[in-house]
Amino acid sequence: MANIPIDIASNLAQRLVNRAIIEAKYLCCFKSYVENFEKEKKRLSATRKSVGEDIKEARQRNESQIDDETKQWLNEVDSLIQEDTESKKKWIFELCTNCISQHR
Repeated sequence: MANIPIDIASNLAQRLVNRAIIEAKYLCCFKSYVENFEKEKKRLSATRKSVGEDIKEARQRNESQIDDETKQWLNEVDSLIQEDTESKKKWIFELCTNCISQHR
């Protein structure tokens, strides 16, 4: 019975350490995450342009209906393309310098 508080504290400490490791990894890898996101955003933008041209062609053929799934996808793409990662990257690194360079 005396071991119960120790077990609870140990379990809680382990969870906190695991969470801290996850957050530290995120901060250290943030720059690469942003670079990957920017690369994928360019691909998505090209796909968005292609879909927009397909919609334009369909409208020229008097197919004025765009299904709801396509409209939702276009809205999601537009919001992702407008995402400003550069300001987030600057904000993060004002608080924490690049952990990888510090490690080196």
